[in-house]
Amino acid sequence: MPEKQERFRPSLEKRRILLVEDEFINQEILQMNLREHYEIIPAETGAEALEIIHAQYETLSLILLDLNLPDIHGLDVLREVKADVRFARIPVIVMTADSDAEVECLTLGAIDFIPKPYPRQEVILARVLRTIELSEDRDILRWTERD
Repeated sequence: MPEKQERFRPSLEKRRILLVEDEFINQEILQMNLREHYEIIPAETGAEALEIIHAQYETLSLILLDLNLPDIHGLDVLREVKADVRFARIPVIVMTADSDAEVECLTLGAIDFIPKPYPRQEVILARVLRTIELSEDRDILRWTERD
């Protein structure tokens, strides 16, 4: 099945994903599902996530964001990311078991929503790939408009 695996690799260089998840088992599941195709940067708290975003925003392709974090609520992290022009271009996929939060997350600027418990690996990979592709296409359009 190499053809199927190649479909999820956007290029030879792995894209970087910030994975903000405080529960060890959830973090392990997501890393196991994604690390073959992406470089994963884990964060367990909102403060740690914001620190990484401030330091590495230019190299991040995506943020996978849990809402229920031990310090800062994920919605507050999302608000801060989307309020800063340096970070606003980074797509955010929210992960939570709280289906009522989906509309609020999308309204605040999240691109997509992954429910917990997590769907099949192929669904997660497809959502991540599509989100990164759309974001990169948008960036290319912006750059060509400036030229």
